[in-house]
Amino acid sequence: MKSWIVLLVALVLVSTAALAVAQDEVKAEEPKTEAVAPAPVKCEMVGEMGVKTLPAMKVGALTVKAADYAPEGGYPEGAAGVEVAYEKMMTNGFTEMEKWIGAGNRPVGPSLAAYYEDPEKTSAKDLTCKIMFPIGPEAKGTEKIVIEDLPEMEAGVVQYKGPYDGSGDIWIALDKWVKENGFESAGAPMEVYLKGPGDNVPPSEYLTEIRIPVKKIEKAEPKPEK
Repeated sequence: MKSWIVLLVALVLVSTAALAVAQDEVKAEEPKTEAVAPAPVKCEMVGEMGVKTLPAMKVGALTVKAADYAPEGGYPEGAAGVEVAYEKMMTNGFTEMEKWIGAGNRPVGPSLAAYYEDPEKTSAKDLTCKIMFPIGPEAKGTEKIVIEDLPEMEAGVVQYKGPYDGSGDIWIALDKWVKENGFESAGAPMEVYLKGPGDNVPPSEYLTEIRIPVKKIEKAEPKPEK
């Protein structure tokens, strides 16, 4: 909720309380009730989970650090701080990438982002991510945006439809599927933004693919009995 909305609600509550005090001789004070925030919209899984081989890819990559955009006084504690940190990283990162694209570095595929820290174990100020666009051979790097070659990799993948903040259950389900099917994580998880804000569609129509790089867990061969 934006700060000005919070302020407006606070002013309304104060005014209501003052009016109640002025009229307490004619009306008893009613019990207070707490406002309940609407539940986040959950995403819909599209297709099935599975492991696929992703081809090598050349990308323009920008590493974004939450610390570079910390608000005065620092980030809030807990989940609120993580949410603010990711919002600032993505907003500022994509703005920087749009300028780079506008300079003649045309992407050849949808954008993607890699996430390197566990937000449940990392403070908001220490979070980072890497925003990438697949590119052709004519693209030029800058001081901030570097040209990288992503290698071919195996990844557990699934697509979901809906707003980004409703994807938690999909992430959990894919992580569980990977582990239950004999794989383990082998790199930073990624999201590929197949359809999003730039496509002029509502959040309910966003289409995103989650990719978790994986490797097969090698089972130890039983030792021969002597």
